[in-house]
Parts: sequence; C-alpha cells; structure tokens
Amino acid sequence: NAAARARLIAIAAATGAELIDPTTSLCEGNTCHVLDANGAPVYTDTTHMRPSYSRRVANYLDDLVMPPRAGAAKAP
Repeated sequence: NAAARARLIAIAAATGAELIDPTTSLCEGNTCHVLDANGAPVYTDTTHMRPSYSRRVANYLDDLVMPPRAGAAKAP
C-alpha cells in the first residue's frame, strides 16, 4: 500500500488537490493493525477494510462531509 499512497500524494501535490490520508487515523506510526481490539479481522483482502470496521473507525471524514451542527465550533 505504500506505493499506492506515495502515488496519491504525488498526484495531489501536482494537481493542487487536498489529500485525505486515513493512515493518520487508522494506523499507529508505520503499523496498521490487521485485527481490531476484539480480535476481528480489519481487512477483507490485502487492501480493503471490512465495511463494519470502516463504519466504526472512519470518523476522520466526518468534518469533511457532515454539515456543521448548530452551535458547534468550527475546526481551525
């Protein structure tokens, strides 16, 4: 996955796109776990996360796709 990630970073830099990098939320340093805290598999194959796991942990997208809540402070 490192090669694909590097390619996406290069494309984003070349085109001025904002990269949404899930590794900062889903991994610890250079380690991306293959089992969740309960011992269940995270991935369905070598690159795709299980839908149930994605729904549970993909909250890094919330600020980007969810409308702001009334009275909620905006992120800096």
